[in-house]
Amino acid sequence: MDNNIRVNQVLMQQVLDSFSTFTGIRATFDYGDKVLFGNNCRLSRFCTELRTIAPFEQRCVNCDKVAKAEVIRQKNIYVYKCHMGFWEAIAPVVVQGNIVSYLTIGQIVDRNNKVQTFDFVCNQLKNHGVAQPTIERLSKLMKELKTFTYDEVEAGAKLLKITADYLSYQQVVSISYSQLIDKVVYYLQHNYSRPITGNDIEAATEYRYTYICDIFKQKMGITITEYLEKIRIDHAKELLENTSLKIYEISEKCGYNSSYYFGRVFKKNLNCTPQEYRKDKTTG
Repeated sequence: MDNNIRVNQVLMQQVLDSFSTFTGIRATFDYGDKVLFGNNCRLSRFCTELRTIAPFEQRCVNCDKVAKAEVIRQKNIYVYKCHMGFWEAIAPVVVQGNIVSYLTIGQIVDRNNKVQTFDFVCNQLKNHGVAQPTIERLSKLMKELKTFTYDEVEAGAKLLKITADYLSYQQVVSISYSQLIDKVVYYLQHNYSRPITGNDIEAATEYRYTYICDIFKQKMGITITEYLEKIRIDHAKELLENTSLKIYEISEKCGYNSSYYFGRVFKKNLNCTPQEYRKDKTTG
């Protein structure tokens, strides 16, 4: 998805810095596999070191994936505790009805359960065989983390959502239509030989199919269905001219399950049947 996203990084940096300065909470902008941090609030020293320990690095990554999946499911902000017991929150940035990126806050210790959180973290480290000197160092770094109550984190998350909406409204984050269309065209050209559904195109682009259809028609002048049909018919013409494959075999290679339907589509486009086209091209 990130290849389709345009980000005004200067304004984004200002937004992240302003949010972190006002709330005291670390904020990041996450799009695709890229993460943009506010200048004054990067990844904490605790989390930076924790991610150097193999099992915890993967758990951090998995935790982030689960949170994003939950945001997509709920289509709203999501407040949760990460695998180490710290408060985190994530808000979707929505452009034209599509979730294109995320704003996140995190690495926050629950103020009402501070001792329990510290004990939980130390036990997690011990249970995974982390050396005692490393545990002691991480314990010191953990004390640098911000502490807030759940109500304060929830308020920060709501402010995060307002910020996300602002990013979309001011077009700090926008969609590159040309790159999105290129992705659709590439997918169709490399998958025309099998049945293609709207769900397939959504999975390939990570955008709603109805939205993709609207943009494609606006920019290309034809629908996705018409474009796919053209690719298939052009390939069928090539096979009819240069191979001795039977009509039903050509039909299957061009993504049609029914040779009868293939024949109807072919005639609609060229005013002749596949058999007539082959005869004309091979005897002409």
